[in-house]
Amino acid sequence: MNNKPDSIFLKAAIWRALLVLCLLALAYYVVTDLSSNSGETQDGSTGYVEQVTPEEIVLDMFDKQIATTTTNSPIPRTTTVTYWIEPGGYMAEISSKETHRRLREALKELEDVCNVRFTEIQKERSARVRFYFKPQNQIKYGALGLAYTTRGYIELNNTRKVGLTRRWSRVCQSVVQHEMLHMLWTPLHSQRTTSVMHGGNVVDYFDKKDVTNLHLVFGRNTNGRTFRPFTLGKAGTLLRESTARYNKLWEDRERLIQERDSSTDKVYRTAKQMEILDNLILIIAEIPTMVSHARDWFGVDLYWRFTYGYVNN
Repeated sequence: MNNKPDSIFLKAAIWRALLVLCLLALAYYVVTDLSSNSGETQDGSTGYVEQVTPEEIVLDMFDKQIATTTTNSPIPRTTTVTYWIEPGGYMAEISSKETHRRLREALKELEDVCNVRFTEIQKERSARVRFYFKPQNQIKYGALGLAYTTRGYIELNNTRKVGLTRRWSRVCQSVVQHEMLHMLWTPLHSQRTTSVMHGGNVVDYFDKKDVTNLHLVFGRNTNGRTFRPFTLGKAGTLLRESTARYNKLWEDRERLIQERDSSTDKVYRTAKQMEILDNLILIIAEIPTMVSHARDWFGVDLYWRFTYGYVNN
């Protein structure tokens, strides 16, 4: 009997099995490669802060760590942290002056949340934390920011464009706060996507749990200021200012009408009438501005209320 056809089918089956195994191995490699690099940098305004490696993330333990950190924190309460900013350093899309302003603002917001104080000094070597600015190809993972806790400095990306010119952009401030908390507190990342310590999202602000954690670790601020998100206060201020201007214009209108009606002189009345018309033009012009600020205020208020739990009292 001729067994050649059977051997051919056997060889074909073996080759098919080998092909399937190769495809499975390739699929496993692709999946594991993607998962291990899931924290690498991406373009866009919500790019990753830094690469997230498995040993850095303790998803369920981050908040539980607070209990032990409160008693074993390396930073004593009411601590003054000195920092130094590289002269001329900047982040992409904004000037050095604006970058430094936002950086200082970020640290000021941390002071408002918890009992840590920051003092800027001019001597680089004497600073507890130093800020340097480097292009993306010189920063590990191409991250927006990286904290080197043992070396005492933070690197910020100065070429990666993430929309820093957008209205009320919070990327610079949030990255600075994220990296500073790595320097002073913990190498871990949070599981909560709304947390400033999340490893993959650049959020707008601390969420309520962040504030609670920071109070436990560093203590509450003692400067008497009530903590509230910057954009929430800013939107309210703009609306109040516009409303005040609008009300003042109506008060001016009433005054001008009274002055016009109190005289019988035609020249005087004509002049006052012209002022009244000019005033009316200003009132009409202020209405869309006030409506715009009101829209922004309600939008920002709803955002903070339902996303982060802050209520605008």
